[in-house]
Amino acid sequence: MAQCAAARHVYLDLGVNWCNTLQLHHFLPEVVHHPSRLRAPWLVFGFEASPLIAPYAELCTRELTAGRPLPPPPIIPSGSTRELRQFETSLNCSAATHSVGKRARSAVLQSCAFKALKDKLQLLKPDASLSSNVTGMEWRLEQARTCPRTSQYILIPGAAGACDALPGSFTCPGSISMFGGAEQMIRGGLQPRWRKHMTSKNEQQKVEMHNVLQVDLVGWMLKSFREEDFVVLKMDIEGFEHIIVPRILKLNATKLIDVALWECHFTSGSKCHELGKQLMDNGLPILYAEPFPFEEELHDSLTNVSRVKSRSNHSGTVLKREADGR
Repeated sequence: MAQCAAARHVYLDLGVNWCNTLQLHHFLPEVVHHPSRLRAPWLVFGFEASPLIAPYAELCTRELTAGRPLPPPPIIPSGSTRELRQFETSLNCSAATHSVGKRARSAVLQSCAFKALKDKLQLLKPDASLSSNVTGMEWRLEQARTCPRTSQYILIPGAAGACDALPGSFTCPGSISMFGGAEQMIRGGLQPRWRKHMTSKNEQQKVEMHNVLQVDLVGWMLKSFREEDFVVLKMDIEGFEHIIVPRILKLNATKLIDVALWECHFTSGSKCHELGKQLMDNGLPILYAEPFPFEEELHDSLTNVSRVKSRSNHSGTVLKREADGR
């Protein structure tokens, strides 16, 4: 564990996607309203399981560490079907989506977007030096024990897991199977194998299986960060939160987290509101649920692409505990 002279500022972005949220910590009220946190160097770890996205995410982390802006993404920076709706105009899909009823709009938009982006999607290729490099992964994770003087952005090209790491390691034995072809990269990224039944038969014929390195997330956190560090944890990990959160609770890792943000994906046998309540009952100070109240400001700062505004002004829930001096 790092023995730094002062508390560190740490942001763990689980689900980098097209680097949409790598700078999310700068927009948090808990940071914006505290000038010392805004000025402080941040240690940012971005987890991205998809081998098709990892090469771009690596470029993002290098540019941000160098103090430069994010590079242009190879395709539209959409991380979900909801975000895809914001690009209807630029994709010339508005006429198609508005010619059908509300229930059919998502499917029509996806079909239109896939056709418009077909050539660019075919150019997405994995980089084995990132996604299959255990030694490189361990080096990246070890950077959590440093005391940076300037902000550092580090890609973790693997999945956040709830597994027991190998002795002397932060990575888990073997790999985890996930699925999703290039088209899935603009509506959420790779999916856990257990969610494959949620796709249509037509989609299942086109999916690709990927064996992804997995990190013992909670074990790594407990060995890398201190309670006095200011830690922000964001989870958009396609259902893995249902195995990560119970491990956070079991190992009492909530003591390390000052702000948490998530998109909770409903699954059978595990309810999001119950997990959220358990996190708060175990000492988590604040939990934001997507869509975040500061999300529009974040997206507007990232792209000049013509987008349509969300059809809803609804924001996700925000759960807070009484101030505890952290």
